[in-house]
Amino acid sequence: MLKMKNPWEKLVKSSKGLYVLDEDYGMLMAHNKHAIVRDRFVLDLIPEPFTGDARAPIVILNTNPGYSPQDYQTLKDVYFSQMALANIVYQRVAPDYPFFMLSPKIYDTPTYKWWRKIFKPLDEHHINMQTISQNIFCIRYVGYHSSAYNVSRSFSLPSMLYTKYLIECSIKRNALILCQRSHQRFQKLVPSLHKYNNIYYALNPQFPIINEYNYGEGYIKCLKLLNS
Repeated sequence: MLKMKNPWEKLVKSSKGLYVLDEDYGMLMAHNKHAIVRDRFVLDLIPEPFTGDARAPIVILNTNPGYSPQDYQTLKDVYFSQMALANIVYQRVAPDYPFFMLSPKIYDTPTYKWWRKIFKPLDEHHINMQTISQNIFCIRYVGYHSSAYNVSRSFSLPSMLYTKYLIECSIKRNALILCQRSHQRFQKLVPSLHKYNNIYYALNPQFPIINEYNYGEGYIKCLKLLNS
């Protein structure tokens, strides 16, 4: 597999205060023009196409980062904004918490609280947030924020080619993949997922908490990897 250049290295804040890749701009504007408010992409927040160490043994697939008005307050947090920008260019500025959304430095943000809830079942096995942060890599179908994701399956952005590449790299190194949401979208984007035997799909995509109910054998594998 040829190495693909990370397009997010080119991300800069525009004069309009937007964080959008040039190649995605036209399609995003066209979508937002016709979409209802909750389905529009929020483009003045830093995108989150992926989070964590790309070499992590556990990969989580999710649709796209959500949106709440509180996110603007979170963005004012210097640590959060620095980590968000460093993360998408793979700058390892926080080696203790590469999945920085679990860092105690942002414990009072909606982002931390959401992910803390997702991983809460692991508390019963005495697995701490730092261990999880060092072993999880989250890849999102689309990197831009929105309140909801009610977009046609034919919708595609140039940046999603890199999403595809990251998943294919995860398959190549036999990572454990836990797909939280958008099962069919990911399978269409990466057809080789159909035959991959180390991926598990959440039974309840509306609340894709990492537990045995949602992932079955995948959860047992997750525990083993986090304890090893």
